[in-house]
Amino acid sequence: ELARGVRWMDELRRQHPERAGDIGLALARYFRGREAWRRAADEYAVAVEAGAAADDPRVLIENADCLSRLGDNAGAVRLLYRLLADEARWVAERD
Repeated sequence: ELARGVRWMDELRRQHPERAGDIGLALARYFRGREAWRRAADEYAVAVEAGAAADDPRVLIENADCLSRLGDNAGAVRLLYRLLADEARWVAERD
């Protein structure tokens, strides 16, 4: 049943490429919850590339967590530096 759901989401992504970021993010969080770190990291990469991280800094943090668990600490650090470089978007002017 779960495999059917994943295949259905992949099919949705093919049919609606404009929603690839949202679908990739949903799949990434699903796989992260299942501790399938490699598949989650791959889906986070798709989501970030499609712009899913533009509004939510947690996406980059979750992706960095997956990379770290895979032993790719350099990749995780790169994502965290990216988050810090974009910090102005995440905080209010008065902060």
